Amino acid sequence: MSMDHVKVHFNSHKPALLQAHAYAQDSDIHVAPGQERHLPHEAWHVVQQAQGRVAPTRQMKGGVNVNDDAGLEHEADIMGDLALGESTGKNAHDSPQASVEAFARGRENPVQKRSSTVAAQPIVQRKIGEEANVIFGLSGRSLEQIRLAIVAGYTTFDGADSYGGTILSLATAIDEAVAGGRTRDEFDIIYKVDHTPPAGLDAHIREVAARFDGYIDQVLIHKVTDAPQAALYQPILALLKTDGVISGLGAGDVGAGMDAQFADKDSFEINAIEIFNGADHEALVTRLNEADKPVFVYNVIGALKEFLGLGDLNPSHIQLSAMVQRIKELVPKAEPILSSGDQARQLANKNVFEIEDYAAVGTARDAIITATADAPEAAEGAVSIADMPEGLRDRMMGILYGGFDWAAENLFVNEADYGNARDQNLALFTPDERALRYQGVRADAAKNLSVHQLIEMLFDSHGNCHRVDGSNFLLRGFDLIE
Repeated sequence: MSMDHVKVHFNSHKPALLQAHAYAQDSDIHVAPGQERHLPHEAWHVVQQAQGRVAPTRQMKGGVNVNDDAGLEHEADIMGDLALGESTGKNAHDSPQASVEAFARGRENPVQKRSSTVAAQPIVQRKIGEEANVIFGLSGRSLEQIRLAIVAGYTTFDGADSYGGTILSLATAIDEAVAGGRTRDEFDIIYKVDHTPPAGLDAHIREVAARFDGYIDQVLIHKVTDAPQAALYQPILALLKTDGVISGLGAGDVGAGMDAQFADKDSFEINAIEIFNGADHEALVTRLNEADKPVFVYNVIGALKEFLGLGDLNPSHIQLSAMVQRIKELVPKAEPILSSGDQARQLANKNVFEIEDYAAVGTARDAIITATADAPEAAEGAVSIADMPEGLRDRMMGILYGGFDWAAENLFVNEADYGNARDQNLALFTPDERALRYQGVRADAAKNLSVHQLIEMLFDSHGNCHRVDGSNFLLRGFDLIE
């Protein structure tokens, strides 16, 4: 088959619109900047489409037909690799189009034949496992905000049994979307557990799954470092996976030395800070990449604000794009969890992989690399929280027992009240005290946090996840909980 008619669009922005690195559509191949290695794979998709073997397996927003058939993807991987091996002396990285064209001219038949009807509308194929996925965090979100997220194009949602009724709001929003023509299979549900009593876990998971056509895509043990609870959850969730109630079983806040977790889990969730400057962060990154499984990354914006010293300022779209880019450079399987109640910010977060000003993103990325290069030294300067000076400890205890329920879905009715409470409590400490860093103990041994960070976590307005983390860090450090 001649490839003379095929046009390759290098440095294209269009793959980002489909959450892909590259895609083939009719006789056009669009390749995102720096993703030329996918060209042989996509070239074989052109052959498959020309032979009439490609039908849409699903339809994306805007009516774009997508085929992600695993058999065709595997065939394209094999034939793409052969294209590189059988090229006419050309290096695919030096001239990828020449290599593919030379190979395709000599190949008329594919390795595997499939018979299907070609849709009248052009079909886009995406490379499985290469999606630039952005996850919408449900913590603190209302039904209306979740509806807006679905309209914005989010298909993966991160929920938890500690996020109040948000998982039920998601079920309602998805039911509405399905009534409007969508399908349940278009959505991926991540559900974390750490508040449900073990005796009621089986019934709880089955009840939640029933709201999502009988299954949950990924259930994670939210704080796998809380060993007693995790040990009780594990066999229950394993049986639910065997029964098909959950498709995957994962672990949250996994550490580099947790061999059993890396051996039997299907996914992981990690604080963005742990990738850059947590204890044994280099070993953790290595283990995550060796596992080669999905890694859901939370606190992306919080980590970015800390690294760049943004304080109360929100990062720009360019800075956030650079942060996500850097995370994926370190952990290619990483998928950022981003959330907002504001529609414009939801859209901006969803499009974090769409980059127009590559020079500006490169500059921001360099700033992040520089900032995080010093992070390990800051971690080494942390002292055990058990050694926190008595006066500072007393003030922290006053905040902890100041009448707040840190696990509550909301501390205040108005979002502005969170900022006011944060500022009032930060004022209890001098600038030097706010900069002091403390190493956690037991389950929090991998964490080191500054006083400023802890106050920010306690009065985080985006749900209770950080508030619970911050309060537990202090309570455990003061030997008040296990």
